[in-house]
Amino acid sequence: MIRKATKRDIKTIASIEANSGYLFRDRINLNSEISRINKNFERGCDYFVCCSEENPVAYISIFVKKNVLKLDYLSVLKEYHGKGIGTLFMQFVEDYAKKRNCKKVFLEVNNKNYSAISLYNNFGYYVTKVKVRTNYKKKIIKLFMEKKLTKE
Repeated sequence: MIRKATKRDIKTIASIEANSGYLFRDRINLNSEISRINKNFERGCDYFVCCSEENPVAYISIFVKKNVLKLDYLSVLKEYHGKGIGTLFMQFVEDYAKKRNCKKVFLEVNNKNYSAISLYNNFGYYVTKVKVRTNYKKKIIKLFMEKKLTKE
């Protein structure tokens, strides 16, 4: 089940991020993560959680601006990796974008996050540019990927 998150979910969302088990991140500071998520809520970011037996086990954050949806974060608790939650969320994101008349969806992904890149490729996303970024105080290579939802 996917539901819209509220500010009451901020600590849970931060905990999911901290316990996602992604190898290319250093240990996450929970207070910094809570602060980041709170700021994103205030900036108009929408958060959604995927629940297993009422308990959130994954989340996404998205921004919609000028007919473009940005998938900001997609994070799944480590013990729920490989259970189809990413696929469920990607279907949800595209449906959400189409209902809001978005022309495309874009995202950034670490070039070493092979499972996420594979998921995005399976949904028809393609790399539009590559940049070196600082994420969690580390220099990393980010792939910018997008998918057009309408024919131009």
